Amino acid sequence: MNSTHIEAPKEGRRFVIADIHGCNRTLQALVWQQLQLTKQDQLFLLGDYVNRGPDSVGVIAFIMELQTTGYHVFPLRGNHEQMLLEKLIAFDRMGAKTVLVSKLALVRKINIAQREWLNALPHYYILDRFLLVHGAINT
Repeated sequence: MNSTHIEAPKEGRRFVIADIHGCNRTLQALVWQQLQLTKQDQLFLLGDYVNRGPDSVGVIAFIMELQTTGYHVFPLRGNHEQMLLEKLIAFDRMGAKTVLVSKLALVRKINIAQREWLNALPHYYILDRFLLVHGAINT
């Protein structure tokens, strides 16, 4: 499992959000209206960006955009991202026959950059006083 140790920001706040599940509009409202995220803050996202909600690809694109525009955003891999990566591998190997029809649309919408981003997500972050993880650490 890959991880990263993250130092506290010198100026700014720390936020943690889990289980976004495709709710891009809700995530953006939370980030901009409620948190009023600044580039001095740190935002930790604990996985499950996809499935259930209406815009899984939009959630991924929004998180990636925050990162590329200078926001300190630290996303983790959740079990739904892991399942999506496994479906992408199955789709590559055998085509649509191996992917549930309900998941096929999402698999087809993920572009190469998003797939690489998903694949690079760490499983946990170590902070000064906390260990952030989506589910559990098997020791």
